[in-house]
Amino acid sequence: MQTFETARDIVELARQFHGQVADLYERLSGQAEKTRVKMLLDYMSRHERHLAACLGQFETGVSERMLDTWFQFVPADMPHTVLKKVNVNPSMTVDDVVTVAMQLDDFLIQMYRQASDECDSRELNEIFANLLQMEEHEEIRLTRDSLALKDM
Repeated sequence: MQTFETARDIVELARQFHGQVADLYERLSGQAEKTRVKMLLDYMSRHERHLAACLGQFETGVSERMLDTWFQFVPADMPHTVLKKVNVNPSMTVDDVVTVAMQLDDFLIQMYRQASDECDSRELNEIFANLLQMEEHEEIRLTRDSLALKDM
């Protein structure tokens, strides 16, 4: 089934997803048995809230015309489905947390890639390509930061 969405709808979906992921990390932090895992989850929760805020401000830097552009789009997965698929427990290790984070990041990477591929506008394609690149850099940052935490 296909649906029509605006670019604004897709950015809002991503913003809400970052907020939901931040909530998940916060809950997991409260249950974590290991100090390093708790530290990583606290950091990741704050970081996801920051990304959600950035997407909220993102709209101010993009023209209304671009944000209101309609195109046929349905993400391969929906946020609630992705969140249900992750396997979490209080005894998670740093590596387990990174694996979960990568699964969640992959949802946004795939969504931005799909949106970029399916839009007809060059300008809109660039917007989603930039969001895709940002999310890919976030994955690299997470890997680097988690390795540093493991070395502590």
